[in-house]
Amino acid sequence: MTVVVDHPTRRVLWLAEGRSKTTLAKFFALLGPQRAGQLELVSADGADWIFNAVRDSCPNAEICLDPFHVVKWAGEALDDIRREVWNTARNAGHTDCGRSRNSPRVGSCNGTGLG
Repeated sequence: MTVVVDHPTRRVLWLAEGRSKTTLAKFFALLGPQRAGQLELVSADGADWIFNAVRDSCPNAEICLDPFHVVKWAGEALDDIRREVWNTARNAGHTDCGRSRNSPRVGSCNGTGLG
């Protein structure tokens, strides 16, 4: 489903089956070019089809990414970096708290494997 919500009032303005540029274009067609052209901010989840529909119908609108997806993407990016750092350390032989595999273990590890 495609759902259009008025954020200040938290009211659903329009909904339709489907998730595509064509589906969202139907909403903008109901608004008409004059009212669609007055939109300044549109929140979305980052789907290309939303960006394309807004770009085509709302020339003055800026797209604001919703906080849920921004936090999700940031967490995924941190996971990717953490995995890359860990693999680099492991491949270099530094998997035991920052010490090489051939070094004797002295002291205790903080549990991260990175010293």
